[in-house]
Amino acid sequence: RPAGAMRLAGEISAVSASRLELALDSLDLVFLGGPEGRADVRARLTGVTTAPQLAAELQVDTEDFGEVTGHFAGDGGEGRWHLNWTTLIEDSLVVTGRVPWDLMAGGVVWDQGRLTARSEGIGLFVFADLIADLDYLDGRIGADLQLVGLDSTMALYGEIGVADLELALLDLEPVYGLPDGRLRFDGRRVALEGF
Repeated sequence: RPAGAMRLAGEISAVSASRLELALDSLDLVFLGGPEGRADVRARLTGVTTAPQLAAELQVDTEDFGEVTGHFAGDGGEGRWHLNWTTLIEDSLVVTGRVPWDLMAGGVVWDQGRLTARSEGIGLFVFADLIADLDYLDGRIGADLQLVGLDSTMALYGEIGVADLELALLDLEPVYGLPDGRLRFDGRRVALEGF
């Protein structure tokens, strides 16, 4: 079956700014090993090698996990991204980040990269079918995290909160309810609270 369409267009110039555009339409996620759904991607690269401008947009729609939208923007000094996942019941997770680079030297400065993830709460039942040993999963997980350094220097700050967590193993009774709690991250240490 058709797995999507790709278009590539552009103009490369030795004496002025160049332009390259890429479009992926209705890309079948199952074809890529993902869930049922489709993705559209638009990317545009303009400018000269010493001062490039990159912009990309992403739209993903899935049958079971909702929608992901995002954009990426880059220039001669860094790349920045913003992703928003909205589940079928309107829960949301927002991930933003940046990473500096030196394109002339051909390197990405991973240790200065930053990533944040924030959510008021995501319903866990959407993940129940992904874990083979579980018959039932429910509850909510919220996050307010910052990741500093995107390589071996990585440090994690903030917290993940878990509320109303219930789970049941296959062919076993009963459904287990667990206390609400938090995981607090301080660099390379984590503390459990309430569990």
